[in-house]
Amino acid sequence: SGAPGDGSLFTISSPNGLLSSQNGDIIIAADEMTFSNATSISAGSGSVILTAVSPGRNIEVGTVAAGNLSLLDSELDRIVTTNVLIIGDANAGTVQFSNGDIQANNVADLTVVSGAQILTSAAARLIEDDTLTLDAATGISGNSGVTADKFAVDASSSSLAARTRTSGDIRIQELDNLATGTSNGLESNFSGIQTAANGDIELEVRGGSFTV
Repeated sequence: SGAPGDGSLFTISSPNGLLSSQNGDIIIAADEMTFSNATSISAGSGSVILTAVSPGRNIEVGTVAAGNLSLLDSELDRIVTTNVLIIGDANAGTVQFSNGDIQANNVADLTVVSGAQILTSAAARLIEDDTLTLDAATGISGNSGVTADKFAVDASSSSLAARTRTSGDIRIQELDNLATGTSNGLESNFSGIQTAANGDIELEVRGGSFTV
């Protein structure tokens, strides 16, 4: 038998697929999730948290990957909050953004938390216009394609807080206008870009500006 939660599936389907908290937090924990086109997850000014149940399970954002918690870009658009969408937690495996431009259009801030690495893959880039928080245990970078070895962010007048908690480097490629700021949605928030255990920081500006 598998570990508790292994293979668990959470589904929101139309026509009754509505979660509304009236400004409270909405937390969904499952190893697989599916949100149909007509559904809505609305937290008002509350936070929305999406994470796996099984420790170490990888999270794939932008495409479906067998054995991972997969979240499509279109599914992120079903989430509405004036606060923060949090993907992952400290027990999650690698969180990878893949397959084109990825943006949660109806949330204010986006926070990504991993117990391993946070990556962009292939031609992927993460788009965020408010506060973006990247909180990884062992590194933030890209691993292939157009982003090469850097995590690709396309941000218009937004702020970034990024850190590694135990080891690893931070390598970020900025494609619009970005400035460092303070994280949102963590038990203990932090500011700026920070690495642990002698990790390197590499920042590449491809367009616009990057202000620290």
